[in-house]
Formats: sequence, C-alpha cells, structure tokens
Amino acid sequence: MPEAILRVRNLTKRYGTIAAVDDASFDLGKGEVLAIVGESGCGKTTLLRAIDRLTDFQGLIELEGRDISRMEGRALRRMRRSMQMIFQSPSSALDPRMKAGDIIAEPLRIHGRIERTMLKEEVGKAADAVGIDRKDLDLTPDRFSLGQKQRIAIARAIISKPSVILADEPVSSLDAPLRRGVLDLIGNLRKEMGISFIIVSHDLEMVRSISDRVIVMNLGRIVEEAKTDELYSNPLHPFTKALLDAASLPDPIDEIGRIRPSLPGEPVRPEPSFSGCPFQPRCRESMAKCISIRPGLDEAAAGHLVSCLLHQRKER
Repeated sequence: MPEAILRVRNLTKRYGTIAAVDDASFDLGKGEVLAIVGESGCGKTTLLRAIDRLTDFQGLIELEGRDISRMEGRALRRMRRSMQMIFQSPSSALDPRMKAGDIIAEPLRIHGRIERTMLKEEVGKAADAVGIDRKDLDLTPDRFSLGQKQRIAIARAIISKPSVILADEPVSSLDAPLRRGVLDLIGNLRKEMGISFIIVSHDLEMVRSISDRVIVMNLGRIVEEAKTDELYSNPLHPFTKALLDAASLPDPIDEIGRIRPSLPGEPVRPEPSFSGCPFQPRCRESMAKCISIRPGLDEAAAGHLVSCLLHQRKER
C-alpha cells in the first residue's frame, strides 16, 4: 500500500446506545481510491461525514500527519483546503442562484484572498479539468445536465488542490453513460493530480472498476478489507459473500433466470448487551461460539482483513 495520507483510528459515532459507526480503523494511501460498501443504513455515509468533520465522533483522524479530530475555527477551515467532499445529489449540492463559475470559485474565496484575475484563471483551469466549457461558466445550474452538474461539483472540490476527496455515492443519480464519464474523470484526476479518494457506494460493479481497495461495512462495523481483486475473487466474510451474490452481473443476459440467494431476516443492530458477532442472527455459516464471542478485525492473509471467527488466528 502507498504511504498513508489519511489515518482513521477507532472512530465511533453513537446515537444514544446505537453505534452508527463502531470502532472503525483504516488507512488511505496517497493517490489511492478506497471504496466503502455495504447495505443501506450500515454507517457508510456517517463514517464519511465524521471524517469530514461534519458530525461529532470519538476516535482519531490524521490527515497528512496532523491530528484533525478536534480542530476548530481557523485551523479547521485551513484543513478543509486539503480535504473536500462530493455529495450524492449534484442538483441539491449546487446553489441554484449562483453562476457555475462562482460555485467553482467558492472554496478559494472562503479559504483565502486571491486576486480577481488569478481567481478567474484558476476557475477556468478547474473547469477545463472536468470538461466544462469556460464560456458556460456564467450560466446557472439549471442550464446544465445532471452529469454536467456533477462535474461542476467536482471542479469545486478540486480547485483548492486537495490531497483527499470524499465522495458519497457520486454517480448514483446518473444514468449509465453519464456515470461512466464521471468515473473516468475521477480516474484521470487521481492520476494527473495525485488525489486520494474515498468513495461510498452500493454499486459493486462500479466499485470493482475504479477502486484499489474495498472496505465492507455491516451494522456500523468494518467486517472485511482487502485489495479489490482479492476481495471480489476471494471474499471471506459471510456478509461479503452474500453482498456479492446479490449484486447484478455486468451482462444482462447472465441475469436471465438467475436465482439470487438472500440473507435471512433484516439488518437489525443487536442490543448493546449482546456479546457475540452482530451478524450472527443472519449468518448462514454461524457457529455456537458466534453467539458469545465478538470477532476482531484480523489479517487472514497478507493485506486481507476480516472480522469472522471462521478466519481468526485466535479468539478474542
């Protein structure tokens, strides 16, 4: 793995007794695309918002070697130049009253003084990088297609030259051709600008095409982490296997007559007093000890972490 640019340690976010994110720890390498996947409500977006300091949490976050966990005021604003966020819906993320150029320029205006001519040139460069014509920068968002709106949002994210971009379902609202265009754009930005990405998504085929590593979350916990090819070819956690089994195949013809195995029950977080594996009630491979022992995240193979008693070197 490349040198870590972002470190997350023991990050926990609670709502009362419920842990929306439960003791999450991982690194993001420089220039890496890390995907976070899981069922709706598993804590993916909450984790992303905590990393971006949009919600309070317990734990440690280091960006480029600096502890940003408790930053406030000017220090937090300066940090935001290095870490930007792309939201799920470009239509709601862009101010309908502002011109595209002003939307893109917003981070530079917020984070520091800049001469008008230099600002205009930086906006033009950001627009060029995402494929927005400079002559359209005086238009308001309603004049753009959904895909172009997302490109404007990405231009706004990159104009401050961040080292990390957090993307929450960045293509879920787009149709297939637009989705491919935005994914290609993310890939190019990663190569040309060296930006690291954390992408939250439920689209497993998209994740496979763009990410270097994948984190799988279930009920607020990281249950598996591996390089993308390794995870898809050799999933270890029963939940990961079920998630991949349920995913649509790339070729629609292969879907004809296909029977998708389903998990029993619904994803319900166990009571805080429950000491076993939270996935145990729905697990097809559950053992007696899964009711009383909660597995940690252990390395089952080089770079392949899994939280499952089937693959633990020692019980905890």
